[in-house]
Amino acid sequence: MMTSYKGKQVYDLLEKFKDVIVFGSWDMDGESGNTIREHSKSNIIKQTIKYIQTKNIKFYLQSVMSIYNLADYPDFHMRMFEEGILRKDNIRYYNLSYPEHYRYSILPEVQKQTIRAKLLNYKLWLTDAIDTFPNAEHPTITIDKIIECMMTGKWGHWGFNTDNNISYYHTFLRERNKNFKKP
Repeated sequence: MMTSYKGKQVYDLLEKFKDVIVFGSWDMDGESGNTIREHSKSNIIKQTIKYIQTKNIKFYLQSVMSIYNLADYPDFHMRMFEEGILRKDNIRYYNLSYPEHYRYSILPEVQKQTIRAKLLNYKLWLTDAIDTFPNAEHPTITIDKIIECMMTGKWGHWGFNTDNNISYYHTFLRERNKNFKKP
């Protein structure tokens, strides 16, 4: 683990306090995760989350939703749930706003419809989640907002319109192709 202070694990020190909450940011595992956040190490992240869960500490994952992970995020969350890494209700979703060409609202309509169907199935899976974080929105409500944002730009993608979305999407494709060319 990479969380030590004066030779001791930070989480060993934190567990002595009452009502400790740790928020961690992780958007995807494996190669996709490394694309989103360079040098992220999924195995270390998983070990750290499991370690935190052995302590008297509440853990919440804060994921940034973007063009890179929205389509696969439901599978990621369900897989992490099956592995015992995450619960259904310890997730917070945040919309990436900038750069504009990473916003998921710029996706072509056909892809949006495919992702929408996937998100609706994910929402059904989340239905029995019991959110325990005060003043938090139930994950199913947030999924509805993510779908609306994808389709209309509302809830975080300001300046949404069909013309600039096409331009942003072409910028995304050029950048992705430039960054992922094989030697």
